[in-house]
Amino acid sequence: MTIVQRFTEGTVFKFFPEEETQVEKLFRVENRNEKELALRDLLQSGEVLKKSIEEIETSLAAGRVEFVINSPESLEEDSLSEDLASLPKKQREEVLRRFKYVSKLRKSVDSWTEKSLSPLIPEIARELNDSKPPGWRTLARWNAAYSSNGQTVKALFTDYIKQGNHTSRLPEEVEDFIKQAIETYKTKERISIQEAWDNLDGYITKANKQRSEDEKLKTPCYDIFRKRIKAEPPYELMMAREGKRKADIEFSSTGKSLNLERVLQRVEVDHTKLDVFVVDDENFLPLGRPWLTTSIDALSRSITGFYIGFHPPSFLSLIKLLKSIIIPKNYISEKYPEIQNPWICSGVPELFVFDNGKEFWSKDLEVVLAELNIQTQYNPVQKPWLKGKVERLYGTINKQLLIDLPGKTFCNILERGDYDPAKNAVITFTTFTEILYTWVVDIYQQQPVAKGTIIPDLAWKEAILDFPPRHVDPKRLDVILGRTKYSKLRRGGVQYSNLRYDSDELAMLRGRIGSGTVMYKVDPDDLGYIHVFNESERRYLKVPAVDFEYADGLSEWQHKVHKKYARKYICAKYRHDDVVAARDAIKELVRKEIERWESHGRTGKNSTSVRAARYAKVADNSTGSLTSVTKEPGNNAVSSNSSDSSDQKDDWYVPIDRSAWSSSGGEE
Repeated sequence: MTIVQRFTEGTVFKFFPEEETQVEKLFRVENRNEKELALRDLLQSGEVLKKSIEEIETSLAAGRVEFVINSPESLEEDSLSEDLASLPKKQREEVLRRFKYVSKLRKSVDSWTEKSLSPLIPEIARELNDSKPPGWRTLARWNAAYSSNGQTVKALFTDYIKQGNHTSRLPEEVEDFIKQAIETYKTKERISIQEAWDNLDGYITKANKQRSEDEKLKTPCYDIFRKRIKAEPPYELMMAREGKRKADIEFSSTGKSLNLERVLQRVEVDHTKLDVFVVDDENFLPLGRPWLTTSIDALSRSITGFYIGFHPPSFLSLIKLLKSIIIPKNYISEKYPEIQNPWICSGVPELFVFDNGKEFWSKDLEVVLAELNIQTQYNPVQKPWLKGKVERLYGTINKQLLIDLPGKTFCNILERGDYDPAKNAVITFTTFTEILYTWVVDIYQQQPVAKGTIIPDLAWKEAILDFPPRHVDPKRLDVILGRTKYSKLRRGGVQYSNLRYDSDELAMLRGRIGSGTVMYKVDPDDLGYIHVFNESERRYLKVPAVDFEYADGLSEWQHKVHKKYARKYICAKYRHDDVVAARDAIKELVRKEIERWESHGRTGKNSTSVRAARYAKVADNSTGSLTSVTKEPGNNAVSSNSSDSSDQKDDWYVPIDRSAWSSSGGEE
């Protein structure tokens, strides 16, 4: 691939000068030819300057060029704009139906003709249980819209919001204005068709000021203008709006098998319950075996993200994994300064491959993946080899990482002998999490895998020079990853799971629309805020819980535990004060369990401590201790043995021994 193809129009990158006295630049490629690039300075003057291909290529090889994730011109309001979940249920299901047809056909056909499409339509219709499948022309039209609008699910939105009327033939002057408006659509700013139509209306309105009443021109309706844009060659539209590289990728011939050429083109996902027992960070009560949800990139063999905690496989663990995959992982070096290398993997996957677990068939997950334009492939039952890379990864984790850790369990009961992992579990959750991060970043990513032919970190760095991954604004991601709910907007705001949410903005919205039903997004791991969709402005409002002190950082599972406890032990009918009292009572129970363990030890099953760890949100992105529950504001209880904890911790400390992680001889 040539340097010209790497730096397509619209590409934004940092340029580091050779001399330290010079400042770094932020450039956007305006246009290019075979010899030079026209670059706009985004930080300083805003002027366009020319740099030769040879100079840029030399700088790239010297490491003085860095592709950026987000353009500085992105607006904060964009993160709260409408998404697929904001559509009414009927419209949302229709968009998902279209997305499924287009996604499945794009894997199988080279050309969208009657001959290639007609034999496949009945088969897909049976798979989707669709009694009224679309015709081949309709499917070709959906694909053209999807392709020419950057392969975003918004291109498949139905026209329930936008309606237009048919008109007759148009005057020549109007045709000229239409051509001008289409040219404004074919730019790197990637304005919407609606904005281009507004430009057309502006041109005609301005022209009419110079005309008599009888000679005034009529603006064509939106639907006519939209059809004119759709009639443009899709390749030319994509090339003008998103660059030649994207257009070449989109309109190259597609075979039935996936030819890997980009990172995140295929990402395999799976869960496992780790073969290790861990203990609480502060009181060393055995918590049991945590769950690990992991993803691996098929091209580079890089581990792209993981989530470790005590939640069993669920929508929550999957959205935590998605966030881990997509966002830049700069926070790791701050949290674990002993880790020597950066974890460079980030970006939006193109294809997710996972098995048929019920958590993967969640409607909420389906909407999230469609909004992020992530295709899905479900692995057939009893055929794990079809996602063998992530399956082999778990074998590598067990053989390299867990083999010598205290608290290691054994898959074969005959291998256990007299070893009791619950009694011998002496590694704290936080220490184990740091060991896992260290192994992933400093060991796995840096050593050869796949029979010694690929070094994941190096393969990733080389691949992103040609095809930088797609990214999402982190604020926008928080909205997209929420669980979709509907509720009545009443005086006092919105209620979810007996929690009330209200704000001045929400009260103003109710003043405009009345007490109607609204859609909102909930983060199942933090009920402190919800995002309510304002349909009139097509954007979200961030609304806090009225009892923010109770709800901030509260997980949905914790709240359910509080409600269950309140109904059983305090009051049969829900009252919020009773739930708050239940929270304090549960804190006291946790404190007493910790105190009993520290004083007398523990016998019997560890299922109670597993549930306690889940309640305490013990996970890699949260806390590693049950004691944090009892230390929250409003609870002054202190363990009777707390004075000894600092002395105990030295005895229980497990250092990270990297020497045990020698290369496995190229095995994956």
